[in-house]
Amino acid sequence: MRPTPTVSGQKRRAGWRTGAGCFAGAPRTAEHIAEKCWYAFVSTDSPDQAQTRQWANAFRSSGYDIKTLLEGVLLSEAFWAPQHRGMLVKSPLDLLTGVFRALPWPGVAPSELVKYAEKLGQNPFVPPTPKGWEGGKAWITTQSLLTVTAFCSN
Repeated sequence: MRPTPTVSGQKRRAGWRTGAGCFAGAPRTAEHIAEKCWYAFVSTDSPDQAQTRQWANAFRSSGYDIKTLLEGVLLSEAFWAPQHRGMLVKSPLDLLTGVFRALPWPGVAPSELVKYAEKLGQNPFVPPTPKGWEGGKAWITTQSLLTVTAFCSN
């Protein structure tokens, strides 16, 4: 017989659903996810605690519906605020994919995109860790800017 694990101070039946339910029910979970959304969509600066708390409350009240959270983020004043414009740096994959999709490049194979991503240190099929690559400005070097320029001018 398997022992009954204790999660968040309570004895629980073992299983991934039980574990996920424990973490989803923790008060800090919604705040943590709202803060992650701040860094992903708004700014690299410290989050506005009142704003992320508002997003977290709506997220929690909706039963952790991600659509509700994203609507809150995208419709917030913080998302559209002029002081947050240009704060985020796209990853090489985001940048290359965006350029690839925005411009009509008939005959350009997706393998070209992968080739340039590899030159920028982000092979989409070989991330350095399960989390992926370090975000922000970490990938920007003189060489990477030349590579991006070459990609865009082709």
